[in-house]
Amino acid sequence: MGQLSYSRHFLLLTGFTVSLGAVSFAHPPVGFAFTVALYGGLHATALVLALRKRAPLWRKSLFVAAAAGLCVLAVRTAVYVGQLSVMPGGDARFYWIAGDSAVLGAASYGILVGRLQFSRLAAWDLVIIAVGCLLATSAALFVLTRAHIQSPWVLAAAWWYAFSAGLWHFDRRSRVQGPTGELTCSGRTPSPRN
Repeated sequence: MGQLSYSRHFLLLTGFTVSLGAVSFAHPPVGFAFTVALYGGLHATALVLALRKRAPLWRKSLFVAAAAGLCVLAVRTAVYVGQLSVMPGGDARFYWIAGDSAVLGAASYGILVGRLQFSRLAAWDLVIIAVGCLLATSAALFVLTRAHIQSPWVLAAAWWYAFSAGLWHFDRRSRVQGPTGELTCSGRTPSPRN
């Protein structure tokens, strides 16, 4: 068994997504940084609440706060880089900024997840997860712009599910590999060959 209960984690993500969707219609007067930090903090909370082993409260709190801060930092950095680029304005720049923030957020968050030992991710795993987050965010942004809907929580939810699906995949894969790296159907360690 891994350190995370993924069924609980995805259930929490679904609950947070539905809650954000319901609250978004009220248009609460909160700032941009608070909204972005909330999105990062909610995903981190879903991870913390899905831990199988008990962890100290300070470690969980530190993780949630760091994830919220990293989320704001990733978006602010992407906006800053987007402003410095020579790319024309409009949709292209918006896609660029959303893609940059998705990749930066996934990479930094993945490193944080690994540092606090919630999951073991190799560098290549992080790259694949970051690309998944980029694709999910871009697809959600494409649908939102074509439908003329302004719901940033949909971008956050798409990123959440992409990151968590990648985390689940690599965590599951690492548990079913044998000592030589070969995969087994049953998840058991393959018997040595004579």
